[in-house]
Amino acid sequence: WVFKVKQLADGTVDKLKARLCAQGFTQMWGLDYWDTFSPVVRCDTLRAVLAIAAKRDLELRQGDVPGAFLKARLSPDEHIYVAPPKGMKLPFGKVLKLNRAIYGLKQSSRAFWIKLSKELFALGLKRSRADLCLFYKDGPKGRTYVISFVDDILIVGPKGNTLDHLEQHLTRLLDVKFADADWFLGMRITRNGKARKIWLDQELHTLDVLKRFNVESQKVRSRDAPFNKSTKFDPSEPA
Repeated sequence: WVFKVKQLADGTVDKLKARLCAQGFTQMWGLDYWDTFSPVVRCDTLRAVLAIAAKRDLELRQGDVPGAFLKARLSPDEHIYVAPPKGMKLPFGKVLKLNRAIYGLKQSSRAFWIKLSKELFALGLKRSRADLCLFYKDGPKGRTYVISFVDDILIVGPKGNTLDHLEQHLTRLLDVKFADADWFLGMRITRNGKARKIWLDQELHTLDVLKRFNVESQKVRSRDAPFNKSTKFDPSEPA
């Protein structure tokens, strides 16, 4: 069992999580796992899509998949057995055979990425050639983007049927919980709709680092991320 305290964006406790995990460190390559590669979105891709969202005043919706790995099935060629967890009684000499990618397995993240990709393709989305975790779909009001980072999903697009359709189907297929995007991949998202600007910051992460080294009482001055201020974004350019 693995126990974790899940926090909200402001650092307050959201809930206490308990998760049953496999001991993946005992797996042997070629015996009970093969490929483990699972792509994640690049930071450059996320920044580019958020720049498009700010320029075109698009909606930002973040989604979280509870128990994501459990929604992906293992390959029929993979035969993985685990000992029963404490409190569960089985006949002597019996073990459990896994059909789904529980947490702890080396191939779990890859299995879920394949599952999510298939569902997005079935909904009519296409994959970007620049990033394997960036999907898009053109609609009557413009292009809608879907960014995936394992079980964290960000939908960016114009308000309307295409965005609502994606949310409804992903909720039905994977039980995704959607909300307005204010926190994604450890970065806080702050938006000024009138000025069409989006700010990203990692204030909580910075404070955690300062606390870890016992220097949180020191005076800290904010600094902007290095960026060429003369760069102009052209919304007419293809993503």
